[in-house]
Amino acid sequence: MATKSRSNGYSIEFINIRLGATEVRHLHSLGWEDEKVVWAFLELVESGYKLSITSDNKNDTYIATLVGNGDKCPNKGKGLSGRGPSAVEAIKSLLYKHTVICDGEKWLVATEDPDLRGYG
Repeated sequence: MATKSRSNGYSIEFINIRLGATEVRHLHSLGWEDEKVVWAFLELVESGYKLSITSDNKNDTYIATLVGNGDKCPNKGKGLSGRGPSAVEAIKSLLYKHTVICDGEKWLVATEDPDLRGYG
């Protein structure tokens, strides 16, 4: 896990959860519609998360990142990212990590799970 400090003294601990081939196939099999994915993220933003999306031109991909900001957010001060060939696919990857792998709860719980070692 990497920690990134900012000039304002606020630091973000990035949680690294990597998707293997099995998880990517499962993600695609879910058939999540783009519109529903966007609404799911709006709900996360309303519950104390910050969502950012950026393009990674060097790797020809997009990166979607959630950062826990709200006082009641279980992941306050933590960041989690997902990648994909489009912005929406990056969001789907991130949503999969948050909702399927982490059950929508604390991200550290998933990274400490012995069944997930080697994925992050």
